[in-house]
Amino acid sequence: MAEAAAMVVASPVLKLVMEKLGSGLWEELGLVRGVNSDIERLQSVLSTINDVLDDAERRSISDKALTGWLRKLKDAALDADDVVDEFQYEAMRRRNQRRNQPIGKVSNFFSPNNQIAFRRKMARKIRKINKRLEQIADEKSKFHLAEGSTSRRTVDRETFSFVIESEVYGRDEDKDNIINFLVSADDGSDVSVLPIVGLGGVGKTTLAQLAYNAQGIEEHFDLKSWVCVSDDFSIKEIINKIIQCEVPNLEAAQLQLQTKLSGRSFLLVLDDVWNEDEAKWERLKTLLRCGKKGSKIVTTTRSDVVARIMGTVAPHKLQGLTAADCWTLFKQRAFGPGREEETPRLVEIGKQIVEKCGGLPLAAKALGSLMSSRRGEAEWLHVRDSELWRLPADDNGILPALRLSYDHLPSNLKQCFAYCSIFPKDYEIKREKLIQLWIAEGFIQTLDGDMRGEEVGNRYFNSLLWRSFFQDVQKDWFDNIWSCKMHDLVHDLACSVARDESWIMTVHMERSIPPGCRYSSVVYDPTMSSTTLKAAFASKKLRSLVSINRWIGAFSFKEFVFYAISSLALLRALDLSGLRIKGLPGTISKLKHLRLLDLSSTAIEALPGSITDLHNLRTLNLKCCNQLKSLPEGISNMSSLRHLDIRGCSRLICMPRWLGRLSNLQTMTMFVVGKEHGRGISELEQLNLVSGDLEINSLANVQDPMEATKANLATKINLRSLELMWSRVSSEALAAPRVAVVEE
Repeated sequence: MAEAAAMVVASPVLKLVMEKLGSGLWEELGLVRGVNSDIERLQSVLSTINDVLDDAERRSISDKALTGWLRKLKDAALDADDVVDEFQYEAMRRRNQRRNQPIGKVSNFFSPNNQIAFRRKMARKIRKINKRLEQIADEKSKFHLAEGSTSRRTVDRETFSFVIESEVYGRDEDKDNIINFLVSADDGSDVSVLPIVGLGGVGKTTLAQLAYNAQGIEEHFDLKSWVCVSDDFSIKEIINKIIQCEVPNLEAAQLQLQTKLSGRSFLLVLDDVWNEDEAKWERLKTLLRCGKKGSKIVTTTRSDVVARIMGTVAPHKLQGLTAADCWTLFKQRAFGPGREEETPRLVEIGKQIVEKCGGLPLAAKALGSLMSSRRGEAEWLHVRDSELWRLPADDNGILPALRLSYDHLPSNLKQCFAYCSIFPKDYEIKREKLIQLWIAEGFIQTLDGDMRGEEVGNRYFNSLLWRSFFQDVQKDWFDNIWSCKMHDLVHDLACSVARDESWIMTVHMERSIPPGCRYSSVVYDPTMSSTTLKAAFASKKLRSLVSINRWIGAFSFKEFVFYAISSLALLRALDLSGLRIKGLPGTISKLKHLRLLDLSSTAIEALPGSITDLHNLRTLNLKCCNQLKSLPEGISNMSSLRHLDIRGCSRLICMPRWLGRLSNLQTMTMFVVGKEHGRGISELEQLNLVSGDLEINSLANVQDPMEATKANLATKINLRSLELMWSRVSSEALAAPRVAVVEE
């Protein structure tokens, strides 16, 4: 039997570096004078390796040596990207400085000595990278890799208690049994507990969702609560989720729980429980006994031991779907309504594929979505006969069907999916933020000149959603997807393919962050110390540092933030949202590679002027920074800026001068009209790419009607809504008119 190997995707990184090398931005400013030959060497060796990458990635699934070679290649390519980015940053910096330099004044930096020193430094770095890559290229001969593109794939069609019932088959009897338990008289226990037990992917959570949302259940209980427990059975965290409040002290949380449940009947779902420590469960059950008799708890678990420990009644053992129901679920996605009659041969092969799903709906949906973009018999046979079916399951029980679905993703989607491993299990992933993180990391490749990176990112997101890598979507008032989650088995797959490239940092970490880690999140906890947080910086190669806030208590993150900015020079994305910080150090300008900076919901009062030296910065999120009073004046020189979110910055009194120069802005959620030249409403004239929601306030400062006409609001055709406010006073703001601007 073949042995499963880790899947490594290196081709998108090589392609990105090759595209940057071919852009010629630094040539225009003479930055490569004296290092041309080294850059040509780099281009040549990358091209040579790229020719065999398709075959290498395809074969690596069952070849550990080849996997190791790809891992070395990807690491070197990412380091090469860092070096090329330094060239790009310097080119942009010089171009911006020349554009803003007063006539007749010459910067000392452009002296021959400085330029020679820069070129020498970069030449050393490129030669070092070349040496590594040439060694890697020499090693490829032992794998006998075939040249040519044989497996490039393109992007095809685009747990809450929420579930799409139309996609559920064969569960009516199971649903009725769970509902009967919920509405039946109590079994003599203070709280009755029904475990739903079954294999991963069999539909335990979906079944619990169906019963939880069933008609009449709402009226049967005074309270309903849904808690995803997952790996960490933390009594404090479970209580906080039940009371829907972040109380860092366990004793205080218990008091609030007793107040909420006392004398009231409740339905509690504890989803995805792994804890086999009976003492922990007994402590939680004791706290829940303050509820009214007749209260019910439903748990979902893969473990018979957990079911035995928690249940007060016999567990509901959920079996796989019948072959007929599994086929119905598969064909709905693979063919669409009624279309299977057109392709009898594919139906025959499809039923053979469904037999391999083992009755698991998650597998049937994933494979049905995969086959929907394939119409050739050979493609269907390739999936049916894939060696991935013969690979052993790993310790996490990752389904072969999910591995197959991942294996058939385009390489750029594979890296987007693997990146999602930085989010904890059951985390609510915001769609817009995820896409911006992908863009910051360079994962998004525009398909043509007319398509924005955000539009391509949305296609990537929809493709992963369609293939069942995302689920539990939530939508906003405009019916746009706001957030999603990942099934725990899908999350296990993401962690498996990302390996040590990504890391979730928690207070309960059993080992330190791997030195080669590139992407990390920090799940903050009030018990974290500065020493624990600084452990995040053991890897100097971090490209993403994302904050995950469950609660932050009174902990001060000032030291952590300053240390992060001084230590992690290669960051592309820095998310400090929700932290209690009042400022940033001026050394923020050292983060030359930074594309995304999220300071939303912080207590920040001002931004350092040096932030305008971040010439790569694309997204600046300051949403709900209600202590922020001003923006740096030089922000109009940040030519890469595309998204400026300042919604909820209630103390912001004016905009920086000449914001209208940022004609490529796609998001600007608020504009405060000022009286001074360069701060007026006419600055909106050239901002015709702005989309989404825009609030214009302090219109009382418009002194000339012609200035308002210059704003050209009618040309902002991408706006979803426009809010006009006479002043910044909240009472007047509430009465202000709202104008929707919708493109037909």
